[in-house]
Amino acid sequence: MLLPMVVFAAKRLLHKSQLILATVLGLIITVTLVTAVPVFSDGMSEFLLQRELKEPSVDRRQPASSVMLRHFSRPEVNEAPTTVEEFLTADSFFAHRIGQLTGMDEISQVTYLQTDVHPVLPFEASLQSGRRERTLEYAWFATASDIDEHIRFLEGRAPTSEVGSIEVNGEPAMLLEVSASNNLLDKFGYLVGDRIKLFYTDQDTEEEHPIAFDIVGRWVPTDPDNRSYWFYSPISTFDRGGFMINRDVYLDRLVATFPGIFYEATWYSDFDPASIRASSYRAVAGGLVTLRAATNQILPGTKLDYSPQDVIVSFNDKLFFLKLLLFILAAPVVAIILYYVSLTAGMVIDQQRSEIAVLKSRGVGTLQIVGVYIIEGLLVAAIALGLGPLLALGLAQIIGKTYTFLVFTDRENLPVMLTQQHYLYAAGAVFLAVLATLVPAIGAARLSVVEFKQDVSRTLGKPFYQRFFLDVLIVGIVIYGYINLRERDSLLSFGPGGELFSDPLLVVMPVLFIFALALLFLRFIPYLVALLAAIGGRYWGVGIHLGLRQIGRSPGQYTRLVLLLVLTFALGTFSASMAATIDRNISDRAYFEVGSEVLFEETGFWDADNGVWIIQPADLHSRAVDENGEPMLEQFARLWHDDDAHFIPPGRNQADTVNVYGVDPIPFAKTAWWRSDFAPYHINSMMNALAGDERALLADRSYFGDQLLLRQGDPLTIRFAQLDLEFFIAGWIDDFPTHYPESGPFVVANLDYIHRNIGESPWNILGIPAEGVAVPDIAEKLWELRIDLLRYNVTALTIQDSRADATQTGTFGILTVGFVISTLLTLLGFLLYSFLSFRRRLQEFGVLRAMGLSVRQMINLFMFENGFLIGMGTLVGTALGILTGNLFIPFLQLSADRFADTPAFIIETAWGDIGKIYLVLGVVLVVAVPVSIWMLRRIRIHEAMKFGDETG
Repeated sequence: MLLPMVVFAAKRLLHKSQLILATVLGLIITVTLVTAVPVFSDGMSEFLLQRELKEPSVDRRQPASSVMLRHFSRPEVNEAPTTVEEFLTADSFFAHRIGQLTGMDEISQVTYLQTDVHPVLPFEASLQSGRRERTLEYAWFATASDIDEHIRFLEGRAPTSEVGSIEVNGEPAMLLEVSASNNLLDKFGYLVGDRIKLFYTDQDTEEEHPIAFDIVGRWVPTDPDNRSYWFYSPISTFDRGGFMINRDVYLDRLVATFPGIFYEATWYSDFDPASIRASSYRAVAGGLVTLRAATNQILPGTKLDYSPQDVIVSFNDKLFFLKLLLFILAAPVVAIILYYVSLTAGMVIDQQRSEIAVLKSRGVGTLQIVGVYIIEGLLVAAIALGLGPLLALGLAQIIGKTYTFLVFTDRENLPVMLTQQHYLYAAGAVFLAVLATLVPAIGAARLSVVEFKQDVSRTLGKPFYQRFFLDVLIVGIVIYGYINLRERDSLLSFGPGGELFSDPLLVVMPVLFIFALALLFLRFIPYLVALLAAIGGRYWGVGIHLGLRQIGRSPGQYTRLVLLLVLTFALGTFSASMAATIDRNISDRAYFEVGSEVLFEETGFWDADNGVWIIQPADLHSRAVDENGEPMLEQFARLWHDDDAHFIPPGRNQADTVNVYGVDPIPFAKTAWWRSDFAPYHINSMMNALAGDERALLADRSYFGDQLLLRQGDPLTIRFAQLDLEFFIAGWIDDFPTHYPESGPFVVANLDYIHRNIGESPWNILGIPAEGVAVPDIAEKLWELRIDLLRYNVTALTIQDSRADATQTGTFGILTVGFVISTLLTLLGFLLYSFLSFRRRLQEFGVLRAMGLSVRQMINLFMFENGFLIGMGTLVGTALGILTGNLFIPFLQLSADRFADTPAFIIETAWGDIGKIYLVLGVVLVVAVPVSIWMLRRIRIHEAMKFGDETG
């Protein structure tokens, strides 16, 4: 029974192959997009994981991919010192089993042993005299595995395992061989061949035991920067006081003779970061947990000090939230694609409804008909499941190369690969897509021949969401969500702090808002069309009048295309505007933080004798020139800041702290980054006010004006340390680059006036580099000019780092891909709709031609219907997208870090990107309109009537 149905379904697919191709395309795109999200998030997270594991840590020497276990034997803490047997048992496990436990590929393994610090002195010297004269040096014995492969002897040789005996002050002592680093010997003043003694104090008896040793070798490390081996810097260990001895001597003679001399045992393993992958990091994390639990059991007092576990845990959290965010962002696009699939499947099924009705009349059951469509869906799904995941690999790379919205850059390829989990996502997408194709099939399979003819003549039934008022319900939910967002001072942090979308409501609510209003708009289309028909019934031409009547009689045949257009243009407009706003916010925040294109943090020399700062004059920056004598800084200006000035508000006895910013008015106006909403006046007029009267200042309006109720022109006295300066308010200012409201109130004043009265102190320099000049070259030139430059901050690099962030890249990538896919599918859906609508109404056109309508009137009718629907869908969608952006985009600034609302978001409506949709739509219409006219001109009445009878 199954095989004949499969053959029947396959024949139907081949018969309608051109129409089915549009549905197949929808399924492939669905699978590709849904699979690309986890493929990209896994690839991006693994790329960041590898970068974090490979980059040197700022707070430790050891690489992030390394594992270090340390054991300290302290008799004053432990009941007994660590024995040789206990160490050897632990060494056999830690030196060989860490890689097996974690599954990581080991690059190097080092076992390091050392004693505690003890006094050393020349062999002939007296310990008592050394203490009395304070000439004692302090050192320790140490041994490290495979050290001979990482050092080069300048003189002498490596110490052997031979141990002699000698008398020290009449007491027998062992005589060892040691080697030492070149720096250590230079520090202590010893030479190869010298005999030295070390005194070990027994903690139990407090007896001092001498240990003599001969220096037999002087060496230097061959690879001191090799962190895979030198987990302790040679400078901090052997150069400071570590004498290298043979391991056997350390264990079999030193520790065996003096058990309390055992101090530290460290096992260090560095692993290949490439062995920690997105597909294996859970196993690595599990192995590290097992290792941490086993350390103290194997050798009490042993701790796992360093491991990749923190990096892996952070990676796991970031991967989860990144994947969740991208799925939320992709959900609206997937919904549009599924709607497109359902729309195209519905249009194909409309062509087959006559056939379905005939099958129903011949006794074929509803389930059998649905079963045929299920088999067709599975056959098509097999194609999508085979191609979609492979295409997802390429789409993930495209997302990873997104710089900003609809802008791509040449970034390094992500390490993407398909896993079993990715195919599960693909299978889920296929299931949803096939389900979308079955919805219209189930509706058509339920109709008998009579019901089919009634439905063809005039569609009277309303969609289910209108019958049950689901659109009104969703509108109510959206209104509640918007009020909830508006009444918050901050958003609920669901993901990592500081992310733009840490609250999922930020993405969910705008999408629901668009869907709700789009569905609600469909409810009023028949009434809008009826109103237009009634208003212009006496004025419209025949084509327009018939078109309005047709749309009003059967709105269900047209609302599907209108909904697709509205959703596409609304989501496209909102996405483009959100991306443009975020992109501008990234740029504005970077410029606000720096103050200009570059900020040079400079200092000077404090002359303690005279109590003054000695600072190079700011004009010296003009002497920073290139090899052609051209200035390297196009503009520069001083920016001085005192965060400990004080002001006593009127009517109060207690002073408030105020931030004072000193500027050179005219150069500052030419150099600083400024935005018109920072103050009620133009920056040039404000700087002219400061330059015109040196006592003028610009005051923080929210504090001095709104809170203290001061007015422009009022005098102000500000105390700097012990000196008061008189100012007056020349104007108001709301924001100032580099200042955040969380730092308190602020004023901006003339720097020359301040320094002339209180003395100079270090300032920063805002600068605009000349075209083609690199900031590091400018810094190098400033150092040559003996300017005390501490560091510099480049705005462009800050922006670049922000745009390279995984969340930003994924956000812009998904928005860009979704924008392009939904636009192209909508246009494809429109072309398919126009073609199938023409075929479906061919009999109607034949009747109209028989009634006397000219070809021109027929063209006007067909063009008006399509133009009216497209115009209504695009205009309503664009307006809805702009409205959604204005309502919801401002909430994005609440979800970033504590300085998120500084500077404030400026909502950007991406008219350029919206225009690209209209441009593509115009190109499609330019192609579609002549084809439609050509088809209308070729209509023959008898053929149209016969074709209409065959198609129902």
